[in-house]
Amino acid sequence: MRVVVTQPAKWHSDGDRNFDAVLRDAERSRIRFGPDDVVVLPELAGAELGDRQYGRRVEGLARSLGSWVVGGSHHCASGSGTVNRGVVADPGGSVVADYEKLNPYGDERAAGVLGGSRPRAVEVGGRQLLVLLCADFWYFDSLTAESGPDLVIVPAFSVTQRPSPAIARSLWRHMAVSRAYEVTAFVAISDWAHPSAYRGRTGCGVAGFADPNPATSRGLFRGLGNRRLAAFEPDFAALTDLRDNRRDRNFAAVPSRPVA
Repeated sequence: MRVVVTQPAKWHSDGDRNFDAVLRDAERSRIRFGPDDVVVLPELAGAELGDRQYGRRVEGLARSLGSWVVGGSHHCASGSGTVNRGVVADPGGSVVADYEKLNPYGDERAAGVLGGSRPRAVEVGGRQLLVLLCADFWYFDSLTAESGPDLVIVPAFSVTQRPSPAIARSLWRHMAVSRAYEVTAFVAISDWAHPSAYRGRTGCGVAGFADPNPATSRGLFRGLGNRRLAAFEPDFAALTDLRDNRRDRNFAAVPSRPVA
């Protein structure tokens, strides 16, 4: 399995333009997409597209690439109000799972976006992928709501209140490394490139991949820099070895407890 992290150049309030840009970036890349790949879009890739149109765009992208697609999200009108919601499509273009943002952030709350009902794990190639939308990644309870993810996927739209994105970008990278080691899982983050903006807040461009046990410190977090997308191949055999080693040392994510 490879996970393809994306970082489109600019966010548009027109979701169709965002999907067009991702497909164009994919076609221009040197990546040969296949049915074992998981392509991750940033948060609000679908912007304000209606539920049906958004679903069709995710399905169409999956069919075009012949890969799994975690479709970022869109603002979806539900019976009780608007939620931040996304879907996962398989390589044949069928939606197999959905997920919602539990913790609307900042301007989303001011705009009346409600907290959703669930994170969601989906199985791909025998591996558990947990999808957390942006701010939910910062709540540890979100990661423990589903047991044992092998890969944590974060569609993000990082924003900062500061003039520069540097501090927010650094915080995201440190959090990704910390989360990867805490839960003994890989972390993949897709985001919008700096200086994309949402409601006047500047995006930080935090896309990248965290490895809980790399060969060198440079592998703890690999950012995309100026790239629009990049493919990473999680070493799940090494992940299993790390989990066994931590369990043997009583240093697992959930330590064993002495029997009373």
